[in-house]
Amino acid sequence: MKARLAAVAGVLLATGAVAQDEPDFYPPDLERLEGQLATVRPAQASFYSGGEIAGCPAMIAKCLRKAYVRAGDIVLVGRSNGALVLTDFTAGGARSTHGWLPRTAIAPLPAPAATLAGWRGEWVRDDEANISLKPGKAPGSIAVAGDASWGTHDPERVKNGGINMGALEYEGVPEGDRLNVGEPGQYDCRVRMRLLPPYLIVADNGKCGGANVSFSGVYRRPK
Repeated sequence: MKARLAAVAGVLLATGAVAQDEPDFYPPDLERLEGQLATVRPAQASFYSGGEIAGCPAMIAKCLRKAYVRAGDIVLVGRSNGALVLTDFTAGGARSTHGWLPRTAIAPLPAPAATLAGWRGEWVRDDEANISLKPGKAPGSIAVAGDASWGTHDPERVKNGGINMGALEYEGVPEGDRLNVGEPGQYDCRVRMRLLPPYLIVADNGKCGGANVSFSGVYRRPK
């Protein structure tokens, strides 16, 4: 058990260097790219809030959230804070969950091998972002198309047409479990992806759409 917990606690030891290499990317998004798969052990494990609430993350009542995962669910885990580990989970539907789980509630899983065929398909983060990956024109390449929005959950914005949108349309060749696409200009969109089945992890540089639009997050094929 100690070995397993140490593996989870040490998942992101090398991410500082990654973040420094990409100054226009949001560091937590790059950290997520280096996450590790884990499976949920107890029948139910509740998420805890993070720094958005004073005194959190901590395993105390005010930090406890309604969101939870069940035994056998596969999650993406990152850095630790005491007895908690930063976790992402999505079932490939309208919502994804980002928060903190007790380290004792998860067991690390090995990373599946990434194959070219494994990239292909329709991927969903939530009801505001989706990415389609198909065979590209060049041998061994992947065509990337995606749509994202911000503001669709605000009735007033919807009523007034104040929804911001973003789109992806690129082609690139994966290197193992990594795929980077975009343009090199200072104000151009750039996207980093990692295939970690059943998840596709995405980080963008915040320049792939209107204000607050982001493709960053954890995607899964819809069930």
